[in-house]
Amino acid sequence: MRARRREVVGRQLGATVQRRDDMIQRVTLISRIGLKTVLRRDRTLERARLQALKTARTSE
Repeated sequence: MRARRREVVGRQLGATVQRRDDMIQRVTLISRIGLKTVLRRDRTLERARLQALKTARTSE
């Protein structure tokens, strides 16, 4: 799902907006991981999404 969103943002809004969206997503996921760490909750989903974002960015 994230890859599809990234594709649509890049195609419709351009590379600059895509990079900004990636950065916002990264900050959001990192802050959620931090909060869940403090609360001792499962962080698997956020870590997987962060890894997927990293993979998508490096595969360009």
